[in-house]
This record gives sequence, C-alpha cells and structure tokens, in this order.
Amino acid sequence: MLGRKTFTQDEIDRAEATIDEQLAAYRAFAATSIVKLEVGDPIVLGAEDFERLAKAFFADLESRFR
Repeated sequence: MLGRKTFTQDEIDRAEATIDEQLAAYRAFAATSIVKLEVGDPIVLGAEDFERLAKAFFADLESRFR
C-alpha cells in the first residue's frame, strides 16, 4: 500500500475544514434527538420515550413515502 509522510499546508487546512463541517452537521443532527440522549449515554427508554420515538419514526416514514 502506498502512503505519504508529508502533506501541504493546504491539504491539512482542507482536511481540518472538512472535519469541522462534518462535526457541525453531526451536532445539528444530534440536537434534533427525540429522546435527548447524548453520545455515550446508556440507552434506557421508558414507555414515554418509546412512544415519542415510535411516533417520530412513523411520522418520518409517512413524510417520505406518502
């Protein structure tokens, strides 16, 4: 496998900008969480959490396929 040990400053800057964009998109997506879990939280759903999740899931399906 070919590899490189040196990179231009422009390549490093573009890579860093790409990662920043991806992190921003992930954070925006996580902010819309139905059950408000954070990364690393154990997944424990009560009846109310499950009901909210199920309603959101089916609403999403309906919006995509109707």
